Amino acid sequence: MTLREGVVGAWPEFLAVTVRVAVGGALLFAGVAKLRGGRERFLQVVLGYELITGVWAGLIGRFLPLAETVVGFGVLIGFITPINAVLAFGLFLAFALAVTHSLYRGLFNDCGCFGSRTPVQWRLVYRNIILMGLSIVLLGAGSDAASTDALLCGSANCLRSASPAVMGTLLLMWLATFSGVALLRWRWPAMMRAKQAE
Repeated sequence: MTLREGVVGAWPEFLAVTVRVAVGGALLFAGVAKLRGGRERFLQVVLGYELITGVWAGLIGRFLPLAETVVGFGVLIGFITPINAVLAFGLFLAFALAVTHSLYRGLFNDCGCFGSRTPVQWRLVYRNIILMGLSIVLLGAGSDAASTDALLCGSANCLRSASPAVMGTLLLMWLATFSGVALLRWRWPAMMRAKQAE
């Protein structure tokens, strides 16, 4: 094998690891930041979205940071990669929809992102949509050679990519989210003018 063949052959593995670090690192960092900020502070963030109240808000406030941390760590180390990639996709989808809902309703509440007190804004929606797309890429790539899956199975191919049905479903969900947000963002100025005229 020539050096060129070795470098070209290593690109898919390098990209899989890079995507895994980006997706897993984002979730792990966000989850740990929320845990460090305290349950009461994050509960106030959850309530600020005005989507849920009461017991449900308490459950989300308690378990969402833990879920982000566990899924993020699982993705980061490449443990049960296909399942954690789907869970990561679901978390990013929920975040994108929650922020979009707040923007649509004119609630410029604290997003609760990475422990900072940043108000919701469109760039956060875009970031979550990008991370959703990267989760699909991760799911398609399956377990790479540098993953825990490969270490436990003795082969990088033991937990290969998800079924075409799962991939297709997530891709359609991503396209629907992307299209819906793009349409809403395009209509945003007219909607804001109409709200101000009321």
